[in-house]
Amino acid sequence: MATQVDEDLRQELESFWQSASPQDREDLTRFLATKPPMNATPSSVIPPTEEAQIRLDLARKLQNSTRELIGVPSWKFSASHLGVIFVMPLDILKQIAHTGRVPHSIPPGADTQLQRASDLIKEFLDARTYDDGKDDRDKPEADKCRERENGACLFTGMADPHACHIMPFSFNSNLQNKRRLGVLISATSLFGNRPWVDLLAVKVRSSDFAWNMLAVSPQLHVWWAQGRWAVKCLGITPVNNQHVLRLEFHWMPQRSQLPRGREIDLDKDEGEQMLKELTTWNGDPNVTLEDHGVIAISDARSHQSLRSGQIFEVRHSTNDDAEKMKDMIDLQWYLILACNLAGAADPPELEDDESDEDFDPNTLEIEPGFRRKMGC
Repeated sequence: MATQVDEDLRQELESFWQSASPQDREDLTRFLATKPPMNATPSSVIPPTEEAQIRLDLARKLQNSTRELIGVPSWKFSASHLGVIFVMPLDILKQIAHTGRVPHSIPPGADTQLQRASDLIKEFLDARTYDDGKDDRDKPEADKCRERENGACLFTGMADPHACHIMPFSFNSNLQNKRRLGVLISATSLFGNRPWVDLLAVKVRSSDFAWNMLAVSPQLHVWWAQGRWAVKCLGITPVNNQHVLRLEFHWMPQRSQLPRGREIDLDKDEGEQMLKELTTWNGDPNVTLEDHGVIAISDARSHQSLRSGQIFEVRHSTNDDAEKMKDMIDLQWYLILACNLAGAADPPELEDDESDEDFDPNTLEIEPGFRRKMGC
């Protein structure tokens, strides 16, 4: 049965059609006829209530064992630590909570690896900001990325896309950066037993290839660097001698303005409060940020808004390239989610003039159970 809203909309469409130009009519027809592939049940960005409670119970168990281990009864997780706990595979979290050790990882223990994950998130975001707009590192590989999408943005169809690195180019762009990453990369064991060390931290520029790039519009590239959206890999499917990655697009929640390094008191339900604060999302054209305007974008042809849950495909000629891209996409998903659940960046350090030439990887080692000064 038609509602008043339906009737009002019908009248508005009739009025529009009567006075519309041929171009307006063509635009509306294309808008109505376009049916973008959507996941009927999009992946959850924020853990469902029941799962979140399980994760928090496991976090309390790990917190208590860490306090006993380091002899500090008041020790607490940071928001950044808890962001990682909210997104890591649940089976790994269960093992950590019961044993204090990370599966597939040599020592140090879970508390130190959580801190390294925190630092890795900071390096990841800093590197993406540094890389923003500088897409052509290895030009043949960047060209290969754009040609793979027929010279258009994968998500909007806009021309002249950037070849945007999934894992930042500067992660391993020179020896100093590779050494810095080499200290932190062991934290990826929190997310599974995957070849991230080999792909990212063994050789200089080891990931400057098309399998670590997506063709995106310049504006999406800017928002990518700011962590405002992410993609989740739904799997690889062989199709006509090609290997197709199915990617699910997601706008991220607008982060809390509280620093990621703040302590979270699990005994005062501050973990639950972290998730409850995430109520506003990027990608909503009806939401205007106080200092940034609207964070939303539309398809170049249909003018339909890019929405969370839309599915896109990236085709590779070899399964090896498809698997490597999946590894990059999966790690990106964990890091961006953990960051956005945790909050804003911490204030910049004062009098921090350390250069890459002076960098000593041992300075990133931390005493178990304690956050180092520059922690995320």
